[in-house]
Amino acid sequence: MISFSKIHGNGNDFILIDEYDREVIPEEEKKEFSRKVCDRHFGIGGDGVLFLSKSKIPDLKIKMRIFNSDGSEAEMCGNGIRCLVRYVIEARYLDTSPIYVETLVGIKETYFQHEEDGLIIGVKMGVPRFEIMNEEIEGYRLSSVDTGVPHAVIFVEDLNLNIKEVAPKIRYADIFPKGCNVNFAEILGKNRIRMRTYERGVEDETLCCGTGAVAVAAVARRLCKAGDEVEIITKGGKLRISFDGEEACMEGRAFRVFDGFIVDQR
Repeated sequence: MISFSKIHGNGNDFILIDEYDREVIPEEEKKEFSRKVCDRHFGIGGDGVLFLSKSKIPDLKIKMRIFNSDGSEAEMCGNGIRCLVRYVIEARYLDTSPIYVETLVGIKETYFQHEEDGLIIGVKMGVPRFEIMNEEIEGYRLSSVDTGVPHAVIFVEDLNLNIKEVAPKIRYADIFPKGCNVNFAEILGKNRIRMRTYERGVEDETLCCGTGAVAVAAVARRLCKAGDEVEIITKGGKLRISFDGEEACMEGRAFRVFDGFIVDQR
């Protein structure tokens, strides 16, 4: 029996496997395991799998790896790291802020605070790396920025579009050799932006994308469409993105929905 927790950040949902004390899924099986359990018809269902383990870096306790629902490993995930931190706090592995987490793109500092509507978890996301700014590609004015994973950001007047038809053309465009997440964003008012995201590795629209929200806020700020504090509204809920100098911070909630066991059929 393999124990798991189902956790989501604004509807971006994950299956968490706790390998803090021992390896549960062998390294060579992690990709196929992730693909199977993320299947929403024949598995548990999720956008990805979070593997929590001990970091081998001195003085650092927590490591996160994330595998997408297609079995590919992602470099980083903003919602995923908030979900992982929620679990870490409840498991009492660490319970004081800040909590540092090792990822494939380096060590991320996270923090948490209790507010009226619940536990808010923040992540210092680093400095966004801009590549393309407001150029016409595939018929859209597009900007690209790396916020841990590569993102394309497109501002539109109306978000009522067929994202599954439009986004793959950009996700697989030659200018993105590793592919990218594709974000469509609509300016609602001063420092308020609504967005939708098509995620690489999930190959579908997700209810929320943390690194995508940071990408949208960063591009909006660079193009003078928003300031240093931005409210991002996704289908699954809201995120707060702020900038301290050039470093981006993301804050939002994460929910542990249920725990269970998987029958090991290997």
